[in-house]
Amino acid sequence: MRKNLPTVLVNELCEHCPEDHYCILKELCVQCALLDDRFMIQMKCIEIFKYEEGKRQQKHIDWNEASFLWVDRGYAKRFAEVYDEIVQSGKDIHLRPTYRTVVQ
Repeated sequence: MRKNLPTVLVNELCEHCPEDHYCILKELCVQCALLDDRFMIQMKCIEIFKYEEGKRQQKHIDWNEASFLWVDRGYAKRFAEVYDEIVQSGKDIHLRPTYRTVVQ
């Protein structure tokens, strides 16, 4: 784990967050400087999923439900596979393409 998460990664992960929107990822970065890239990217993927699933179901999805659905639908396992493939290939990891690959 790295001690200082690169600002570039945090900015990329949070670039689509509305300015008036509370961003759990930024809060985690402030509170826990020891989080690794994989954890941070997966948390942001779950946040996107939470938002999209809430829109699809036309109701509020809380973090517990979103996390349960993420695992239950196999997205956590798929995320691990996709993340490892990208890391092994030496390519840069980009949030939106990674998320779309996981939930397709």
